[in-house]
Amino acid sequence: MLKYIFLAIVFSIIGYGLAVFVPPSKTGLDRLIGYGESTDGLFATNAESALPLGTGAGAPQNQKYPAGSFLTAVDLLSTPGVSKPLGFKVGPAISSGDVPAVLERLKDILTLSKARYVTGNNNEAVIIIGNSYPDLAAATRDRKRLQTLVTERLEIIYLPDCIQQKTEDDAGFLCGLPAESEDSSP
Repeated sequence: MLKYIFLAIVFSIIGYGLAVFVPPSKTGLDRLIGYGESTDGLFATNAESALPLGTGAGAPQNQKYPAGSFLTAVDLLSTPGVSKPLGFKVGPAISSGDVPAVLERLKDILTLSKARYVTGNNNEAVIIIGNSYPDLAAATRDRKRLQTLVTERLEIIYLPDCIQQKTEDDAGFLCGLPAESEDSSP
């Protein structure tokens, strides 16, 4: 029995090592798991087949975003030595269809905002931002008290400039898409 457990651990380590150091495109598995273009069309993913924001949780997107229009994980960090206001990231990134329910449920507990977000694997999502604090001591003290009231994990983050400025796009998102110019109409 111990021999089988040892073999399972060894093969898991080998598989993990291969997955980390050998990309799917080198082995031909990219077509099987949906990355890249396929010649038979069964597993093709391109801009036409990508779902727009709100049609599914974590819908793959193969588009470029205007600078500053979507937050990334790096935007929630701060340069060492720079003082920035803090807030809470409420739970993980979610689809835009789930946002109204979360906002309604937590509106009496936190001061909430929603922001468009691009995950590490380039999927569009939405993050919920709660409250604003001038220092870490105040944010930590409130997180301890508020965490017992909500089921989502409250993560202390640095608030990006677009969240601090509270500029909303047409759909009510902070850090959202820039407004379309009037001369771009057909």
